[in-house]
Amino acid sequence: AVVSTQSTGQSNSVSLPLLAHLKRIVLDIMEKPEVYTLDMNIDEQDENASVDNNMKSTVDSSVQASFVDENEEEEEPSSDGGDASANESSEGGSTHQPKVEEVKEEEEESPKLLSALKFKFKMKKPVSPEPQPFNGTTEAELEFPCHIEEKVEDDSKIKLRTSGRVRVAKKRDSFLEDYENAAKKRRTSKITKPDGVHSPSSPKVSIKKKIDLSQFMKKQLNSAIHHHQREEYAQAINIYNIILKARPDNETARYNRAMAYSHLGKYIEALDDFRSCPPHPDTLQQRGRAYVGANMVDRAIQYFTKSLAMKPNNMVVIFDRANANMAAGRYQEAVEDFTAVLDLMSGKRKDTGTLTRYDIYHNRGVANYHLGKLLDSLEDYTTALTYFPSSLQSLQNRALVLDSLGRHEDALKAIDEILTHIPNDHDTLFNRASILDIMGRQQEALKGYDVCLQIKPHNPETLNNRGFTLDALGKHFEAIDDYNRALEIKPTYLIARKNRGHSLELIGRYEEAVADLSLYLEKNPKDADCVEDKALSLFHLKKYDESLEAYNFCIELREREISRNQKRSGESSSAFYTRMGSALYNRGLLYSEWGRYQEAQADLEKSLDLINDDLDVMDQLVIVYSKQGDQEKSEAMAAKVKEIRQQDQAQENNHHVNGTANNNNSNGVVKS
Repeated sequence: AVVSTQSTGQSNSVSLPLLAHLKRIVLDIMEKPEVYTLDMNIDEQDENASVDNNMKSTVDSSVQASFVDENEEEEEPSSDGGDASANESSEGGSTHQPKVEEVKEEEEESPKLLSALKFKFKMKKPVSPEPQPFNGTTEAELEFPCHIEEKVEDDSKIKLRTSGRVRVAKKRDSFLEDYENAAKKRRTSKITKPDGVHSPSSPKVSIKKKIDLSQFMKKQLNSAIHHHQREEYAQAINIYNIILKARPDNETARYNRAMAYSHLGKYIEALDDFRSCPPHPDTLQQRGRAYVGANMVDRAIQYFTKSLAMKPNNMVVIFDRANANMAAGRYQEAVEDFTAVLDLMSGKRKDTGTLTRYDIYHNRGVANYHLGKLLDSLEDYTTALTYFPSSLQSLQNRALVLDSLGRHEDALKAIDEILTHIPNDHDTLFNRASILDIMGRQQEALKGYDVCLQIKPHNPETLNNRGFTLDALGKHFEAIDDYNRALEIKPTYLIARKNRGHSLELIGRYEEAVADLSLYLEKNPKDADCVEDKALSLFHLKKYDESLEAYNFCIELREREISRNQKRSGESSSAFYTRMGSALYNRGLLYSEWGRYQEAQADLEKSLDLINDDLDVMDQLVIVYSKQGDQEKSEAMAAKVKEIRQQDQAQENNHHVNGTANNNNSNGVVKS
C-alpha cells in the first residue's frame, strides 16, 4: 500500500509542516516493514455532532505487533485491494455473505462507528510526493487497502464491510493532537469485537459438545442391569433396546436382553437374541433352557450337549439335560445324566450354587418310577428325604411308590406323616382315601372323600373316586350320579366317562355302556380294564365276534401288565394274576356260549390256575367237561366244588357263633 497525498480537486494546497510529518512517518515505516494496526475510535458523546468532531484516526508508526490477532497469519495485500479478500470469504462458505463497498467522501453527517476498526497491512516504499501549495484548511487523504472486521450501523441498515478504501479527512490544526490521543488510547485499551460479527478470516464455526459414547453406553448398561437384578425385566428390555439400536454389536446387552425375555416367558424373542450371541458355553446352556420353555425339548438337548462339548464337567448343564430327557420321555438317558452329576458331586462335602443333592435324587426317583424300577425309585426318594426331611413332594411320591409296590400299610403311614404337617391339604386327604379304597376299606374311603368334597365341593377327581367307591359298595345309581356331576364340571374328563360306562354295564344298560367305553378307548386304546368292560357289554348284546376280538386284545394287554410288573418289583402282584384270570374266565364263557368247548376248557383251566379254588370257574368247568363227554372229570370237579362249599358253610356257621359275619364267599373276581 502507498501512503500519498493528492489534490482533492480544490485550489487549496498541502502545507509544508504536514508534509514533513508524513515524511517522518513514511521513513519510519520503511525502516520497520512490519504489520501495523490502525485503531480508529469514536466517542459517542453527541449524536448530532459532525464527522469532524466524531471521527479520530491516526497512523501510529510505533504500534506493537502484539495488537495483531495471534491466530491470523501475516498476509500480503492483493493488488486489487480488499476485493480479493471478499472473494475468498464468499468461496469459503461463510454464513454471512459480506458486501464490499467503498466509502465515499460526503459533506453530510457520516454514520458512527460502534467500536474500534482494526487494520492489517504491510507498507512498501512510497513514492515521494511533490510539494503542493497550501491555502488554509485542506484535507489529507490516506489511501490504502484495508481489512475491516466490524459492522457499521446506521438508521436504515447494517452493513458488514470486509474491504474498501477509507478516507480520513482532518484539519491541519487537529491532526497531530488526534494522532497523539489515538496512540495513547491504543496503549491503554483492548480491542474487542461486538457479538454476532464474524470475520471472513475467522469464519463462524458451529461447535457442539462432543459426547463420550462409550461412557454413555456404560451408564445405560449399568442402569439396565440394575433393573434386571430387581426383576424389572420390562424396564431392562427397554434400555437394552436403546443400547442395541446404537451399538448392535454389544454382546452383553443382547445376551442380557435374551435372559430378560426368558424370565418373562417370551422364549421366541429370547431365542432370536441367543442366535446372535457367540457360541459360549453359558449362551448355549441358556439357549437350551429357552427351547425347553418353548416346548422344543429335542432342540434343547442338542444345545445342552453342545455346551457340554465345550465345558464337559458342568454339573448344572448335565442336570438341565437330564430334566430335558425326562420331558422327552427318555428316562434311561435322564437316569444316566443324574447319576453322572452325583458322581461329580461325590468329592464335595457341600452342595454348590443352586444345584442340590436333594433335587438330583428326587428327580432320579421320578425317572426310575417311569422306568418301572420301583425299588430304585423308593431308594432315591428315601435318600432325598435325608437331605430335605420335610419335603412334601418327596413324601407324597414315596407313598405313591409304596402303594404301587402293594405296600399299602406303609403308604398309609407315609400319608399320615404328611398330614401332621398339612392336616387339611385336599390332595393328601384324597390320596389317603384312595389308598383305603385299594385296601378294601371302602367305608373309610367314602368318609375321606366326603371330607375332601367339603374342602373342594366341585372337584371332579374327588367326585369320580367317590363314585368308584360307591360302585364297589354296590351303589351303582349313586355312583352314576357322581360321574354325571363330574362330567358336568369337566366334560372332557375321560376317566369319569370310563367309570360311568362300567356302572352302566353293571346295571344292564349295555348300549350306553358301549358308547361311553368307546369314547374313552379312542384316547386310551390300551386300557385293559376298559377293553374288558366293553367286551362284556358286547357279549350281553350278543355281538360275539366283536366281543371275542375285544377279549383277545384284553388278554394280550394283561400279559404285558404281568411282564412289566415283574421287571419293576421282581415278582408280580396277585392282583395282576386275578385280573388275568377274570379275562380268561370271561372268554371261556364266550367260547362255551358259542359251543366251542375245547377252547372254553383251555381258558377256564388257565383261569383256575391263576385263581385257586374259585367256585364260579369250577362250576363252569363241570359244564364244559360234561358237554365234551368227559364224565369222569366232570364228576371229580363237581365233588371238589361240593367239598369247598361245605367247608365254607361250616366256616360261616362258626363266624355266626362267634358274633362275626363273613361276607366274602368268593375271590371278588369280576365276571358276567
